[in-house]
Amino acid sequence: MKRNIFTLLLGVLFFAAGCGSSAKPTDLPELHPVTITVTSEGKALEGAIIQLVSDPPQKFQATTGTDTDGKAVMKTYNYDGVPAGKFKVVITRDVDDDFVYTKNSDGSQGIAGSTRYQTIDTTFYDAITTPFEIEIPLKAGTNTSFEVGKTIKVKR
Repeated sequence: MKRNIFTLLLGVLFFAAGCGSSAKPTDLPELHPVTITVTSEGKALEGAIIQLVSDPPQKFQATTGTDTDGKAVMKTYNYDGVPAGKFKVVITRDVDDDFVYTKNSDGSQGIAGSTRYQTIDTTFYDAITTPFEIEIPLKAGTNTSFEVGKTIKVKR
């Protein structure tokens, strides 16, 4: 019994030591602060995913999501900021809808599945087709707001 408790405690300690202790990569370049705003028909677009894609590809990608104000503080490897360079701005936004509900064996409600829908034009979903670009570090007056047009609901 004592051995099982010791083994459990040892496992918890190793797990705790590994969580949150990832050091900042030594080859992570200098990061520059970037906040991007995404709108749809002039209104903030919450829940969009933004990825900055460089050419040639960089080791560290900047990706984050928009908040209720349509704003996204860009992060690279979970650190605020973006490495210097020219980037295509890829914006995606999908939602799950049309949930199929089931009844679990204990009587509670479960979800058997749903349908995924894209909610903005797929032109913005790919680095090849997106018209949006940005250069980091930002120069004074650089536009960091991107309008994706009317929201849609197309089954994926």
